[in-house]
Parts: sequence; C-alpha cells; structure tokens
Amino acid sequence: MSVTEKKRLIRLLIYAVIVAAAIATALFVLSFFKGLVLCPFRAITGLSCPGCGNTRAFTALIHFHFAESIKYNYAYPIEFIYILYVLFSAAINYIKNGKFSYYPKKPIIDYILLILVIIWWVVRNILGI
Repeated sequence: MSVTEKKRLIRLLIYAVIVAAAIATALFVLSFFKGLVLCPFRAITGLSCPGCGNTRAFTALIHFHFAESIKYNYAYPIEFIYILYVLFSAAINYIKNGKFSYYPKKPIIDYILLILVIIWWVVRNILGI
C-alpha cells in the first residue's frame, strides 16, 4: 500500500467514525420520540415507502435483535447488505483511485434490486405490511 493510499485509508476511517457518531447521536435522540413519522412520503400519503421502518430496523440490528429488525421491514436485510456492499466498494475505490464513487461491475444486479424494491413497495402497501 502506497503512502497516498494509507493517507486515504486514514481519512476514510476518520470520516467513518464521524458518520458513526452522528448516526449514534441521531438514534439516541430519536429514541425519545416514539411514534414520530420520519418518512415524508408516509406523512403526506399515509402509505409506506420501501424504506419505512429502516430506522427502527437498524436500531434493532445494532442491538442484535435480528427477528425484530426484520419485523420492521422485511426487505431491510437485503437493503442493508446492498448498502454495505456499495459503501465498501466506494471506499475501496477511494483508497485506490482517490474517488469515492461506486461503479458496479455487473449493473444487472442493481437493476434487479431496484425492480425488487419497487415490487416490495407495492406489495407492502397492498397487504398493509
């Protein structure tokens, strides 16, 4: 690993710590507001978006309550794994090339996931999940 790559890695780790602290702070503050609707789509339409429940699912996940996490949003495990994949891919690209960007090697996977998210959006509102 070159000196430049090491500097980028250190910078990336510092950013990760800052983001983690911001998320932890937000989750702590949100824990005092039970029943608060964070989703603008849900607040306006009364319908769930594909990501509704993700904040609660993430909170349950970091407390190792896996079943509870899935209960909040059945699609969350797939969404979470995909987000981690994109973030790690972008981080590796940043360390190697200095650009924090995501370029899928197989974009078909992204398209399939997008279609599944849209299907989930429709199904969860029809079934009231």
